[in-house]
Amino acid sequence: MGYDLPKMPSPEDGISPPFNRRPTRRINPAGLTLHGAVSFSLVAAASVSLPSVLRRLAQTPTFQRIHRWAGSSEPKQIAIQGLAGSLPAFLLRHVSDAAGPWLCVMPTEDAAAYLASDLDQLFGEERLDEIVRFPASGLKPYDTDQVAEPAAQVERSDVLQRLSEEDFQGILVTSAEALYETIPAPETLEENTYTLRVGEEIEPAALVNRLVDDQFSRVEYVQEPGDVARRGGIVDVYPFSGDYPVRIEFFGDEVDSIREFDPVSQRSISRRNSARLVPNLAAAAAVVGRGTLFDYLPEALHLFLYDADLIVEDIQARYDRAVSAFAELESDDPDAKSEGASPSSNVSRETSAPHLLYVDSQRFEGLLAPHPALIAGSFGRQRSGTDETLTFAAAPQPAVNGRIALIRERLQDNTAAGIDTWIVCDSRGQQSR
Repeated sequence: MGYDLPKMPSPEDGISPPFNRRPTRRINPAGLTLHGAVSFSLVAAASVSLPSVLRRLAQTPTFQRIHRWAGSSEPKQIAIQGLAGSLPAFLLRHVSDAAGPWLCVMPTEDAAAYLASDLDQLFGEERLDEIVRFPASGLKPYDTDQVAEPAAQVERSDVLQRLSEEDFQGILVTSAEALYETIPAPETLEENTYTLRVGEEIEPAALVNRLVDDQFSRVEYVQEPGDVARRGGIVDVYPFSGDYPVRIEFFGDEVDSIREFDPVSQRSISRRNSARLVPNLAAAAAVVGRGTLFDYLPEALHLFLYDADLIVEDIQARYDRAVSAFAELESDDPDAKSEGASPSSNVSRETSAPHLLYVDSQRFEGLLAPHPALIAGSFGRQRSGTDETLTFAAAPQPAVNGRIALIRERLQDNTAAGIDTWIVCDSRGQQSR
């Protein structure tokens, strides 16, 4: 259950801070993290910090081997067995300085959120912008009655905007569900994004009409992404990007000011020199010119795949369901099929077929093929074609459900086996108890 690690950090390594910045999950080596690479306990005489844990892991032969691989990318693929809990986050933090950017694909949305949360804590506030999560849209294939979740659409648009504007070298975390959906190609994103600047001239009515043509809804007061409202020389727009709507004030036909504001209190948040008015990129009007997330990333990309076989199987299963849903709609509406239109939509069948809106497993594997990859898995399931296999003697921490006797027994067993145990606490109060 463990392997020899270098000397345990001393108190001089620092006091462990409360590191629960995201509500999703905290790094907790005693429960769901670093399981087995070492069983963690915070002994009264030795306080440790996350950086000190990382430094200790960085001295292990396996971490050092993967760090060397990241710098050379030879061999093409390395399989990793026994990488449990938050060990993936520690490993990615360790290798991020040797190579980048990284695309981390997890089998589920929850797993992606957990990994992103762990990475946030390991990178710290000063490097938080190096961690980006690209979520799934949550939309079911060809479900015309489903109401899209605006928050997911905004987050996806923000990520695509950022990737299109900068040479991203950080860690991008996503899931199988997010990757099986095609997205607007970079050129389509640019064409569908309208940037408005202070001093620019445009009639307020013309701006509103343009936004309505881009699938914005004209309302009295903006409340959610996709809303636009006009009152005389003031136009409020809630784009599918950013955290707040923007208020555009005109002096005649000239943009006089742009401000972010709170849609509830109507109070200004900040002044802007420009605003990017991003429409709903998942709307039917934007299906032409689609691509994948790989179109936004450089060729010098490293991959981290967790449970790769499950990821590929899930993508194919989702694609098969999309094909079935599309066929069912066609069978329900034969007139639409004969007229060349997609059922229950205004989009031609040539732009709404499943192979254009979704990615199957064959296409997905083709997207992965050019890039060096770490192939990990909780159950040791590794993909064929890996050139080297490394093993972590790690395992999930057994559940104790608050039973102190089991914790005591666990500590005694670890001590007898020569395994150091650290317990990570959320607060000084927990530590004192």
